[in-house]
Amino acid sequence: MPGRYFIVTPPESARNTLFPEGFNPAPVAAAFESPRYNIAPSQTAPILRVIEGELVVSDMRWGFAPRWMKDPNKAQINARSETLFEKPMFKQAATKQRCLVPTSGWYEWQPSEDGKKPWALHREGYEPFAIAGLWTVGNNKEGGPEENFLTLTTEPSAQVKPIHHRMPVILDAEGCRIWLDPGSTQDQLTALLIPWRGSLTMHRISTVVNSPKHHGPECLEEVKAWR
Repeated sequence: MPGRYFIVTPPESARNTLFPEGFNPAPVAAAFESPRYNIAPSQTAPILRVIEGELVVSDMRWGFAPRWMKDPNKAQINARSETLFEKPMFKQAATKQRCLVPTSGWYEWQPSEDGKKPWALHREGYEPFAIAGLWTVGNNKEGGPEENFLTLTTEPSAQVKPIHHRMPVILDAEGCRIWLDPGSTQDQLTALLIPWRGSLTMHRISTVVNSPKHHGPECLEEVKAWR
């Protein structure tokens, strides 16, 4: 999907963050400064974007709902990357309002005979990375402007496929640079929208993560058998 994801403060030993060396490190560090163990739709989370040539971190609501959308309950948390430049709802944002969604990993629920079982998927050591995203300006509860965002999904890698039929578009350092470059062509952008080719760490977690009311480190605790 993802339908939930998390941010943890990277260990001091973290080196392979998948963010370009040329990026201003301050906004990236700010995005990971406060741990968030269970980010859910409609909640506010940090995103990275370029404003007037500068990389900035902004807090936005997770749920893409342009101002013309009358029913905010129809906000989209994800968009299929395969049709990104075809659908009117996303075409303008894909052209002019791209962003990075900083994350340490995401949660997925694997169907089984006795219910869906949660997994945590992340890079080794919870190394930071970014999911390709789009942002727009929507309406807040009072009718004023409010920025919001979504994440992009693609076909699952061979590693993820047994758990779920979709996965987020993970960008490497060069991908992050191209995705945020306003001069990138559609062909360059489309080439990034592929399953992640690197390895991931996946571990089983308890159903405590099912409720967004639970947002502490217990959401990531590994279990040997589901309960």
